[in-house]
Amino acid sequence: FAFKQIKEENNKVLVLSSEGWNQGVIGIIASRLVDEFNRPVIVISKKDGIGKGSGRSIKGFHLYQALELCQDIFINFGGHRYAVGITIDSNKISEFKSMINEISQDLIKEDDLNPALKVDAQILLSDINFNLIKDINILEPFGPGNPQPVFCSYKNIISDWSLVGEKREHLKLKIKGKNKILDGIGFGLCKGGCQIFPESKVVDLAFNIELNKWNGIENIQLNIKDIK
Repeated sequence: FAFKQIKEENNKVLVLSSEGWNQGVIGIIASRLVDEFNRPVIVISKKDGIGKGSGRSIKGFHLYQALELCQDIFINFGGHRYAVGITIDSNKISEFKSMINEISQDLIKEDDLNPALKVDAQILLSDINFNLIKDINILEPFGPGNPQPVFCSYKNIISDWSLVGEKREHLKLKIKGKNKILDGIGFGLCKGGCQIFPESKVVDLAFNIELNKWNGIENIQLNIKDIK
């Protein structure tokens, strides 16, 4: 239900509300949604005409100071830069949503909504092999608390590329490093259009290293997260 509300809106600050959400977990929900959408989130549970909410923020946006600018609308509120709690009349939630998003227009830049990619290590393509993948897989299972390692590699050559998928939003390419060519796939990298790569284009890459299994054959594949 929360994801349905988000998809119907395009706000810089996500304010979600519903009857009966467990107040003990709305802070956790807010944190997960911040991780998913990289924008401030306030989740409000409504009961008997009163909404109790928990909010989490992103780097660069002081959520508590933003609430101070619309404090007259609350029954009560508190918190700090990155985490807040509010109590509000349920019939004022829509007004609050409009108010905090109006405040955020000048305070949150579009670049603030683009999550920073955390790179764990630099590597040469020539050093990527099946033994390395075995070592990486020792760290499994990967998930929210244990993300898959992200590597970067510089000055590699794109020897071939194409757009794939029903909407041609995914970038498939062959990447040449010193004495090695590897397959790469960038899921969703070409949403809204994609740059044209000239022959032998030199690029820097950020990626996960994975095994691609197809028809009983295993190949090393780079899951491209960013390309420049």
